[in-house]
Amino acid sequence: MTSYTYIFVLAKELTLRIGGLGIVRLNEGVYAYVGSAKVKRPFTRVLRHYLTRKKLKWHIDYITTSEYVKSIISILCYDLSEDSMYRLVRTLAVPAIKGFGATDVRDHITHLFRIHDYHRFILNIIKYLLNRCKYLEFVVP
Repeated sequence: MTSYTYIFVLAKELTLRIGGLGIVRLNEGVYAYVGSAKVKRPFTRVLRHYLTRKKLKWHIDYITTSEYVKSIISILCYDLSEDSMYRLVRTLAVPAIKGFGATDVRDHITHLFRIHDYHRFILNIIKYLLNRCKYLEFVVP
């Protein structure tokens, strides 16, 4: 099992219609999205977030196709469940949109979080993951 967090900056407020979530609004700022990569090469799941032209399949695709998104970094953790990554990010950031990306996990509020202190977030998440991941991989644009 491999989980990840994708971190990006939203340079301008966005209002979007996203599938079953309806109309959602995101303020400009820094965000973290939590996901799982249950594929043979997990980094390919993360690379999808860096594409601006793609078929809209997941909630996060509606945001990452915006011209106002600037990808910062993705951190993949091998042998850490999506639930564990979610619980970590939840302690370091604030839920952004209820139900976003978490429709298949009933006890997760969201998989999209607003980061208020980027430096503190990065330092704490890396410190935590260094001690828990079999292998840690960073993907930058």
